Order: sequence, then C-alpha cells, then structure tokens
Amino acid sequence: MKTLILKPNDGSVVEINGTTNFSSHGDKVFPWSLGVLSSLMKKRGDEVLFLDAMASDLSSTQVIERIRAFSPEIIIATVNPVSFRKSTSFNIGWDSELIYLINEPFEKWVMERAPHVRVFFGDWFSKVTGNNILSKDIPLPAYDLMPMHLYNHQQLLATDGCNHHCIFCHFGKLSERSWNSRSVSSIVEELKRLRSYGMRFIRIFDNELASDMYFAKELLRAIIREKLDIIWETNTRVSNLNEELVSLMSQAGCIYTGYGVECANQKVLDSNKKEITLEQIRTAARLFRKHNILARTYTLVGLKDANIQSVMETFEFLQNEIKSYNSTFDLVIPFPNTDYHRHLVETGKMHSEVQPSHITWIEKHIYKNTFLEKEESLKPEWNYDAISFEDACTLEHGLRTRIQMNTQWRKLNALVRRGPKGVRFLAAQTKYSRRLLRQLWN
Repeated sequence: MKTLILKPNDGSVVEINGTTNFSSHGDKVFPWSLGVLSSLMKKRGDEVLFLDAMASDLSSTQVIERIRAFSPEIIIATVNPVSFRKSTSFNIGWDSELIYLINEPFEKWVMERAPHVRVFFGDWFSKVTGNNILSKDIPLPAYDLMPMHLYNHQQLLATDGCNHHCIFCHFGKLSERSWNSRSVSSIVEELKRLRSYGMRFIRIFDNELASDMYFAKELLRAIIREKLDIIWETNTRVSNLNEELVSLMSQAGCIYTGYGVECANQKVLDSNKKEITLEQIRTAARLFRKHNILARTYTLVGLKDANIQSVMETFEFLQNEIKSYNSTFDLVIPFPNTDYHRHLVETGKMHSEVQPSHITWIEKHIYKNTFLEKEESLKPEWNYDAISFEDACTLEHGLRTRIQMNTQWRKLNALVRRGPKGVRFLAAQTKYSRRLLRQLWN
C-alpha cells in the first residue's frame, strides 16, 4: 500500500509530541511522532512518502504535484483549524483515503467541514496504529524518509502523559493516558542517531520529564556515562525537583528548562488544583540558577479566583524573586470537558463555546501573529472567573510584551522594586485603560 504522510505548510503550525501547535512563521521543527508513524507504516510493508511541506517550504501547488506523482492510496495529514482551512484543496478530487490527525478539541468542527475524511482526535497515534506511542516495540523515527538537513529544531519524546489534574488544562483530556516513559536505552540510542546527523541541540519536549524521579536520574546518568556531547532543553515541574536531580540535569547537558508558575497566589494555585507551592517555585528558581540552567516560567491570566491584583502580584513575584531568564503570560482557553469550562458554564461566564475562530482572534489581536492576517476570526464571548475577558487581554498583552523584551529586563526590575509607583508607570507604558488602573490601585 502506498501511504503519504503530510505535514502541511501554513507557516504557522508545528507538530510536537503528536500535537499541532501555533508557532512563529517558518519554524522548522522535527515532527517526532509523524516520524515514528512513518516507521510503523514502513515496517508493516507500506511504500511511504513523508512530505514535510513546511520544512521544505512547499506551496499548495507543489504539494499537489507531489501527491499526484506519488498516487497514494492513503494520505495522513496533521491539521489544526488553520492548516485545515489551508489544506482544503487537498480534499477535492482524490481517490486516496484521507485521514486527518487533530489534537485541538475541534473534532466536530473539522468533521462537519470534511465529512468524507476520517478524523482522529486526541490520542491519534494509538487510534491509527493500535500502539501506545511509547510502547517497547515502537521504532525510532524514519530518519531516512525525512529532510533532516532542513530542521532547525531537533526533538524527541522520552515521556508522555500526565498524572496531575489542573482544572484549566485540556492536555490530560486529549492524551487520555497517565504518565509513561520509554526505556532509557531507546532514548540514548535515539540521541546517538541524532548526533550522527550532526545535531547537538535537542529538545526533549516532554510535558514533565521528571514525574518519575528514578527514571529521570537513570536517564541523566546514562547520558553522562555515554559522553554524548549534547545540549538540550526540556520541561519540568517544581514539585518534582531536588538538588541531586538539577545537578544531574546540568551535568548531562541541560541548558534550558521551562516550568509552570501560573500564579503567585497560593489560594489561586489551590483553587486550580496545580498541586505546587510558592516555596517550591522559589526552590526551583534557586537550584536552576545555582547549576547554570536557564529557566523559563509559564504563567496564565484568567485562572479561577485570579483577579487583576493577583496577576500583578505574579508579575512582581517573577521580577523580584524568581528572576527567570524568560517568562510568558498566556490567556487561559476554557476548552470543553475541562473542569474550569464546567465552572464557567455553571456561573454563567461562557456565552459561547470555544471555536477555532476564537483562537485565531487571540493569536491575531493578543499575540500579534501576523501570519493569520487573512484568517477568519471572532472575538471570544466568555469572561473569566474573577476578571473580564477584556481586562485579561489588556493584562496579558501588556505583561507579555514587556516581560519578554530581554533588553528591558533590568529596567523592569528596577521599576517593580520601586513599588506601586514603578508598576503604575509600567501599566501606563503598556497602555492599560484608566478603568483598569483604578481597579488596580484604588
């Protein structure tokens, strides 16, 4: 059977751990799970063509020409609402069976617009292959089928799933599985393969690498023992860190990590079932600084019980105490089937369900992603638990813009250290509304 596996080129989507995500224009990230899927199809005897239209910078016309030349019986493509709209030309006039893989909770939306296409939602890898993505017999990605020389980010998956229950997170609802890991030997083998391609910087793009402390330490010691000469980044969780683990991470070549802070108010953290403490956040920041690992903190605007004051407290906490290399402020998206979505529905805050056009509106108007200029967008019609959507947008955009400008870091820190006057000046510089300033300081 002839199978074509397609990663569309829309200039905005990358595939990470089987999930299609928005990214900056032209980001050429190695699609790990599509590579593994290609290996499995090849292993079962299929003639496989892997077509990474983004990495190869192929236009829709060029993609169609490649499809016609190969004449596949099956076309498997990762999509999200953006890439779906831009790949509709692939859906017309083909004799091939079409399969779409989507991780955003918009399965119904896609199926209504492409009723002739088989759509796999959530944990699509196991639904398509019948295998867990981290099962022992899963092969390494089909590097021989992929344009390895074109990728500017190399990544692999060492662990998958999550054992926590944050009320705002839809990851667990999509993955439908608890935390799991590959064998240490298979991960080390893959790292060696990547080094053979000349890759030295690797993204171990797990949701939480050290959920199992024993596994994490065993993996880190193996990387050190094998002298792989790599540098890498990953995500961590502050409740699963200690001095020994962070020291091993540094020795094994970790130079960058990210972890969720979400909010610097313990009541808010508890309300959202984050299962971390402010002291654990402080300890993590101290350990990463001590062992020379750059850290990025993830923060959310719009959490349950989080008001304007708690968001600004979080900003001050990050600037004055944590002092991470970088920080992000993102809006909470109340996706269906999450506990937070149910809470907003029950309290009358959800005036319409989350639609792809809402995500596009946020990307265009809040995150200022210019590649979506021509995409259909619709302003979301929901409010958060303790803050309006408009005020959340104002806060998010202002704080995100300022905190990510590393050239402004010292200036921001100096302003915040001056107390309310400094933060008020910051608020004015980020063009906050007068009403918002009155709420904050009066």
